[in-house]
Amino acid sequence: MQSITTVTQKGQVTLPIGIRQLLKIKSYDKVMISFSRGKIIIEPVLNILDFADSVSVNPKVSVSQARKLMEKNYRPV
Repeated sequence: MQSITTVTQKGQVTLPIGIRQLLKIKSYDKVMISFSRGKIIIEPVLNILDFADSVSVNPKVSVSQARKLMEKNYRPV
């Protein structure tokens, strides 16, 4: 799918509705913008809550312990 859009004075572009729907990008979702081989690439960024159903909970680990583990082991993408 291709679409033409305009860059505003502030450097902003609007993602066309068809592309947003195809990629399931909603208002206020995050996207990653990168540059590779002369092209701009825009990809949706998954929210941690998107994985909520696929994560099992360990009742032996407190919220504060889980937070400390996350801060210790988290690596930004």
